[in-house]
Amino acid sequence: MISPINQYRINALGNKFGNPSLLSQVSEQVEEGTAICLEGPEMGVVILKPIFKNGRHGSLVWVAIANCQQAMESYLPMLEEMTKEVGGEFMEFHTKRQGFKRFAKKFNFIETRPCDGFFVFTKEV
Repeated sequence: MISPINQYRINALGNKFGNPSLLSQVSEQVEEGTAICLEGPEMGVVILKPIFKNGRHGSLVWVAIANCQQAMESYLPMLEEMTKEVGGEFMEFHTKRQGFKRFAKKFNFIETRPCDGFFVFTKEV
């Protein structure tokens, strides 16, 4: 279950980047158990989804909305560990935000080919 404040934030994010159905997509997969919702006062909200790509298991950070500047720095090790615990070998982010390039480089994500107008970043775990 996604808290009402984070539902609002996910809906706003979807509208901002041209996906007005993002909240319903995320909510459905969280309810079905095919995605995990992580929430916290400092973390904000992260929706983590298992993926299978090129014969390998990994995790897609589908949604990440932080409540403070250092949230991802603080919680990235936990997301990496969760990925490993389910047999994942990599993590992936898709974003339209140019600013993520700085974050990606700082935390050893590698930019791969764009997909549907998104920058795609991958990191081995």
